[in-house]
Amino acid sequence: MVLALPNYPLSLQDRPTTDGATYLRQLDARLKNLPKQDNPHSRAVRAGTLFQRYQALGSMADLDSAYALAVQLNTSPESDADALLLAAMILSYMHEFDTAIALLDRLNDVNASAALRLQIANARGLTPLAARSIPNAPLTTGKEYAELVKLANDCLDRGELACASDYFHQAQFVYTDVAPMPLAWLHTQQGIALLRFDQPEQAIRFFRSAISRLPNYSLALEHLAQCLVRVGQFDEAREIYLKVIEQTKNPEAMAGLAVLENKQGNTTAAQKWLIRAKIRYAERLKAFPATYAQHAVKFYLLIAESAEAERLAQLNFALRKDAIAYITLAEVRFAAGNKAAACELLAPVAASGRRLPELIALLSKLTMCVSGGESELNRSSVF
Repeated sequence: MVLALPNYPLSLQDRPTTDGATYLRQLDARLKNLPKQDNPHSRAVRAGTLFQRYQALGSMADLDSAYALAVQLNTSPESDADALLLAAMILSYMHEFDTAIALLDRLNDVNASAALRLQIANARGLTPLAARSIPNAPLTTGKEYAELVKLANDCLDRGELACASDYFHQAQFVYTDVAPMPLAWLHTQQGIALLRFDQPEQAIRFFRSAISRLPNYSLALEHLAQCLVRVGQFDEAREIYLKVIEQTKNPEAMAGLAVLENKQGNTTAAQKWLIRAKIRYAERLKAFPATYAQHAVKFYLLIAESAEAERLAQLNFALRKDAIAYITLAEVRFAAGNKAAACELLAPVAASGRRLPELIALLSKLTMCVSGGESELNRSSVF
């Protein structure tokens, strides 16, 4: 029901935040005016600002620079606790989990590192696959936004879109700061949830809201383009993809544009963008294999290079072992015609009580997982 409310998503008029263009100019100015001294403090400030700009605009050049500085902070004995925590966050984002944990061990501050440690444990599959239940405890004052987002993601794990939307809706009201990024990100997460549940028309307005609050917000732009392709608005989607590609150099956007061109029968243009995406993916995988393995799997399935898709899915599974890693490897096995192996991979995810839309979509193609005898799924009480 919350999706039909007039104040969801909250508009700039309903909930003003710092002008998005001004916010981005401030990041540029901060980087330009940083002191020239080369010491751990200045490196940390620069790394944090670059990473913040990357989160907004998606430029891989910013991400690479922030990562290089994080590596320097890791190797410097003079880095303070704030610098180490920032470096650990960036390295964790790049899926360099062992290095990130080693950094957190240097903090000697359990409270400061607890949230990131839990994120890493979840990503690596070190916590049980069983779907987390919603706690009855009241929300912690001052932490409501983060807790509501977590509850929303718990609902998505269980396949409960309405429950997730309720929590995303609540979260927009407890955010009280003036930075535009958190609300733009929140509305983008609602849009992504809707897109995952095959509701692109509903998702579009959330992505547009995020972009109105934070112009050129790459995460919202790319997902908006995906939705527009799904609903047949190809011309606007093409403009957005070209903008995102120029802004980010992200091969995922190149692959998305190739799909668009192919849908419109522009096979020459589609092939051009597939080649560019393949070259760019190869560059990113060479530099950061752990970071891009999961995203690249979908691309190599798209271009029917099953051996590379299998290799990357295995790499991702060895590193992460979260629910999506199981599902991704199962998708590769299914595409290769090995349905029994796909069922075996989906069994522990399904038995955990999770109902991710990606899981349900794959199970709909693998009815043998439910009714046949070739896997362990038919022995699970969840079916």
